[in-house]
Amino acid sequence: MKLVTAYDHHACPVLGQVAVVGGDEITALPKVVGTLPGLAGSVVTADALHCQDSHANWIVDAGGHFVFT
Repeated sequence: MKLVTAYDHHACPVLGQVAVVGGDEITALPKVVGTLPGLAGSVVTADALHCQDSHANWIVDAGGHFVFT
C-alpha cells in the first residue's frame, strides 16, 4: 500500500496519512493536508508531482506556504 504522509519537519511526528487510491498521488495530497487542524503559517513541502496550481492555490488560500521541488 502506498501512503501520502503529513510530517512535522521540526518536531518529527507523523501528523496524518492517507492511502493512495489507484496510484493517484495527486488527489492524496489535499486529502492528507485536509486532515490537519489548519495551515496558517505552515509550510507544505512536496515533490514535483504536486506542482499543481490547484494545490498551490488551496494551500495559500488556507493561509499556508508551499515549497514544491
